[in-house]
Amino acid sequence: MLYKLDEITNYLKETSWLPEPAGKYEVGYVDIMTEGLPAQSDYLRLYYPTMQKPTDLPERCHIWSSHDTKHGFINFIKAQIHHWPSWAHNSEYGLLGVGKFLDRFCSWGFNPIFSIGWNFMCKNTKIPVVHQAQPIAPPSGKWPVVVFSHGMGCNRYAYSKICYDLCSEGYIVAAVEHRDGSACHSKFFNDGKMEQIVHLQIEPTDCEETIRSRQILQRALEAEGCIKLLQNLNNGIEPVNILNTEQGHSLFNFTGRLDMDKIYMMGHSFGGCTALLTASRNQLIKGVICMDPWIFQLANYNLV
Repeated sequence: MLYKLDEITNYLKETSWLPEPAGKYEVGYVDIMTEGLPAQSDYLRLYYPTMQKPTDLPERCHIWSSHDTKHGFINFIKAQIHHWPSWAHNSEYGLLGVGKFLDRFCSWGFNPIFSIGWNFMCKNTKIPVVHQAQPIAPPSGKWPVVVFSHGMGCNRYAYSKICYDLCSEGYIVAAVEHRDGSACHSKFFNDGKMEQIVHLQIEPTDCEETIRSRQILQRALEAEGCIKLLQNLNNGIEPVNILNTEQGHSLFNFTGRLDMDKIYMMGHSFGGCTALLTASRNQLIKGVICMDPWIFQLANYNLV
C-alpha cells in the first residue's frame, strides 16, 4: 500500500535538484553488486568524471529518496526512538516526543504517518550525476581514488553531495554500502535470490559494544573488498555485476585509469571509524579523512 501511495504522490510532487558539482568536471556513476554473502561480496556506487551534463540527461539522474531508501530511513528513525542511544544527545530533536508517543501507543501507524509526512513535505530531489555516463580519460596520469564509508542509518548515496563534489575535482569515488545492519536498508544476492537487509534495531537487553564490534569488522572487510574490486577494474578485470539496472554496461573504460598507489579512505561517524580501522589493516591506503568519527568501537584495537 505504501508503494502505491508513493507512486501517486510522486506524480504530484515537484522535481528539484541537489546543488551542482563544485569542481570543473561533471559526474557519472554506476552501481556495482557482486554475488555472495555481504562480507564476501561487494555493493558500491562508483562516481567518476565525465563531460555529460545532468541537465541534458535528466532521465538518467537518480532520485535521492527512492522508496526503499525513504522507508529505510523511517525504520532507522523508529529504531533509534525505540531505544535511544546513550551516546547521542537528543535535545535538538524537536519531534522526539511525538515519535516516542507514536512508537509506544500507535506503533502500527508510525511508518504510514511518517511516510505521508515525507511525501507531502519533500520534493522529488534528483542527484546531478548521470547514470552510466561516458567516463573521460584523466588529463595526465591516473585518477586518484577515494573509498567512502557511510554513517549509521545511511547508504551508498546518502552522502551524494560530498562524493560527487570530490569526484568533480578529479577523483574516482567508490561509496560502499555496508550490509552489516547499520545501513538504513540494503540487500545482497546469493544462491539466485535477492535478500533484503533491514536496519538492525538494538534492544535494551543487547550488548551494544559486542554488536558494534562485530559490525565494524564486517565494515572493514567490505571496504577492503571494494579496494580489491577497484584493483581488478584497473587491471581490466570486470566484476560480474548482477544488478538488473547495469546489465550490458561495460566497465572496461576504467582499465589503467585508477591510481592504486593513491588510495584514500574517507567516512563520517561510523564510517569515520570504519576508515580508521580499514587503513590500519591495509598498507595501500595513503591517507584517511574522518568526519566526526564515532570511535569507541576502536578501543580494543591498536591502530598504530
